[in-house]
Amino acid sequence: APVAAASSAPAAAAPAAASAAADTVPGWSGFIESVMASEPGLGSCLMHGIPSLDGENKLVLSCPAEKTFEVSRIRSELKRLEDRVREHFGRRLVLQLLQDGAAAQTESHHDSIRRQVAPTDQEELVSACRDDEPLAGLVEMLDGEAVPSTETPEWVRKQTGSGGADSADRTT
Repeated sequence: APVAAASSAPAAAAPAAASAAADTVPGWSGFIESVMASEPGLGSCLMHGIPSLDGENKLVLSCPAEKTFEVSRIRSELKRLEDRVREHFGRRLVLQLLQDGAAAQTESHHDSIRRQVAPTDQEELVSACRDDEPLAGLVEMLDGEAVPSTETPEWVRKQTGSGGADSADRTT
């Protein structure tokens, strides 16, 4: 049985991993989402890596050199993560972890994965408005912006009565 390899030195797969910023391994976001469901901290660390397939049975996760904490956390869970990778992708894969400057990930790549796995309230609302033609038309017609209730100023919530049971008693 293959054993998980962990390396802090660049390997031959590093250029392939670095170029993976634009097109990650299909299903990787779903994998991160499944990890986030049970272990949000570990899932968050995985978001900093750029995955790439090296051959048929090796998944290389390349992390920027400055992400020492994240790499340390991933490395401590490497064997368990390798088992989860195999289960998620439905085939035997060796997980190799690289930490090098050549894999320096762009913030846009990290944000892209984060938006897929853990969107903010605002991002979810914008997406919902975009997917609902009548609502999108209304927002555009009013030259408005959809704002989630979590970002509505407290005084507005108090005026509309959604500030809690005692909101009518308080004034600002």
